[in-house]
Order: sequence, then C-alpha cells, then structure tokens
Amino acid sequence: MDLNSGANPQRNTLGEDRAPMALTRVLHLLRLLADRPGGLSLAQLSAALEAPKTSVLSLLRGLTAHCYLQRKDGLYRLGPESLAMGAQLVAARQSEAAERRAPRAPQSSSSACFDAMCQQVLQGRPHRTVRRDHHMEAARQ
Repeated sequence: MDLNSGANPQRNTLGEDRAPMALTRVLHLLRLLADRPGGLSLAQLSAALEAPKTSVLSLLRGLTAHCYLQRKDGLYRLGPESLAMGAQLVAARQSEAAERRAPRAPQSSSSACFDAMCQQVLQGRPHRTVRRDHHMEAARQ
C-alpha cells in the first residue's frame, strides 16, 4: 500500500525545509488521513512519515486530545476539529475567489468629478467648480 501518493509535502525551491519537524509532520499526517477516510494505524502513519513510532504517537495523542483526530479500533481518522477547519479553509478560498470575480461598484458622479479635478490639477491645468443639483462637476476654464 503506497501511502505517500499525493501526500508528500512540497519543499521550497532551495530543497530546504525550514519549518519545525513537528509542524511538518502534523500537516503531513493530516493530509495522509484526509486521503484515507477509513483511517490509518500508528504503524502505517509511522512508516508513511518515516518517523519513529514514539514521535508519531506523541503527535497523535495531542491531536486526539484536541479533537483534531479520533481513534477507534486502533485506527486514527480526522476528527471534528479537522473537518471544521477544512470547511473554514474552503469557505475562505471561495470568499477570496468571489471577491476577485465581483464587478467593481460604479463610481458616483461626485467621485468621478473629484477624480477629474485632481487629474487637471496634477496636469497643471486650471479648473473651476460648478455646483448643480447637489453634485460637484469640474469644468475647464
């Protein structure tokens, strides 16, 4: 059984991993379990992470204590906290994508007028302001 397919974390372009080992292992562990909803044993996780069982067990205990993992029949699965965090990550990604796709709000006439006046001033052209129907409009002299 190949547990590493698609679960290996990407290393930076320098080939160096500057993250603390425990953090890297936790993230890799979560990804492994996300790929295997049926769960994995301590031995399987230890082999996939290429880490001592004692180190992996320590991580598993901490993640299980905080409900990021669940243990049943000797297998570890993602827990409710991991699933909630995953849902939040997906929602954040969708929100960012929606913001990028959203059309820009039309500019108000007073705002457009102000922008036009600023452009004229920056370009050294004289301007005068005429008040009409509660809107400011810029006109060249």
